[in-house]
Amino acid sequence: MTQPENRLFDSSPRTRTGFKRDAEPNFTYYNESSRDELQALREMLETWYASLPDDAKPDVRSRFRARDDVQHAGAFLELYVHELLTGMGFGVELHPEVPGTTRQPDFLVTRHGVPCFYAECRAVGPPKEVRAQEARLNQALNALRRLYFLDFELDLEVDGAPQSPVPARRLASDIRRWVGNLNAQRVLEEATNLESADLPQLGCFHDGLRIHVIAVPRAHDERGTAASNSAVRSIMTEMHEVDDYSPIRAAVVRKGKQYRHLQLPYVLFLNTIRERIHRFDIWNALFGNSGMRYQLPARGGLVAQPYRRPNGAWVNGDGPRYTKISGVFLGVGLGPWSSLTQSPTLMHHPWAAHRLDPTVWPLAQEVPNDSTQTYTLRIPVDPDRRFRPKAIADSGDGDRRFRPS
Repeated sequence: MTQPENRLFDSSPRTRTGFKRDAEPNFTYYNESSRDELQALREMLETWYASLPDDAKPDVRSRFRARDDVQHAGAFLELYVHELLTGMGFGVELHPEVPGTTRQPDFLVTRHGVPCFYAECRAVGPPKEVRAQEARLNQALNALRRLYFLDFELDLEVDGAPQSPVPARRLASDIRRWVGNLNAQRVLEEATNLESADLPQLGCFHDGLRIHVIAVPRAHDERGTAASNSAVRSIMTEMHEVDDYSPIRAAVVRKGKQYRHLQLPYVLFLNTIRERIHRFDIWNALFGNSGMRYQLPARGGLVAQPYRRPNGAWVNGDGPRYTKISGVFLGVGLGPWSSLTQSPTLMHHPWAAHRLDPTVWPLAQEVPNDSTQTYTLRIPVDPDRRFRPKAIADSGDGDRRFRPS
């Protein structure tokens, strides 16, 4: 495909009609699909890209087209934020100079020519080694999904994470050889109740990864006719606790250390790679992990009291910190599709050195109340329809206090 430098996407004809493959880079799918909805998406993003200042385009284009989804998400976020701000009537100056440092934020945001705040964009994702493990696992599972058998289907139980590349071809070959020695009719005759324990099983291991394979005979009327379908019927992944707040906390801390002499509010626009981050993860990142204390009152019986540990990005055991940051605007898995329906909320830093005037920001925002030490969620009555906020359900953590107790 041709790659004109004034466009994000290639301009050659497209014939691909399938869905996105597991572990496939987002840009690859967006660029290659011929589906009508993808064409509409490309046209929208090309419009956003055309409105960028010319000197910003080469860097944004290079990262947007990257195979690394974190780089791609960061470039998309800059496109989105630039379009969001200009669409709401703000002026946007690219990479402004800041007194006292050679560092430059992404944007200086103005209203009627008057500086309002600095804006910085950053994609937030799991550590690089975790993303590498997920990519190795997905590559192996994709190879297994290409297996086809006339008489059997496969159920996969996956546990662990590969610490090195999985020899996917050898893995598929071993399973193919194993299934080739099985007889579906004999399995059915010998099985007592067709529970998984009665079915043929194979354990596959590689450097921290375990894949348990269960061969399930096809129904009599399906045998010999289902070779066009993947043999993999289901994949069960062992659940592990996922820490979604640490990458957010680390991003805020890293940016909070970069500027010491800002004379304007400074807003971080963050976008997480994961798509299922809860509200309490955001609060854990900014104000400290939530926990429970138990006390034994005089009358007997334990009493549980919620509290926050002093390990937040905005406050720790020594009190408020990184007060140069005025607020965080956090998108959760924000991408070309979700940007049309998701409306991230701006959360103000309650101890910011330069607070952003809430009347300046026309979209949803969490505004601190100093007297009660709680947040008030403000949702505008009639914002621009293109960026209309939607009410966000509280994800189980109704405590809106921001000071650790």
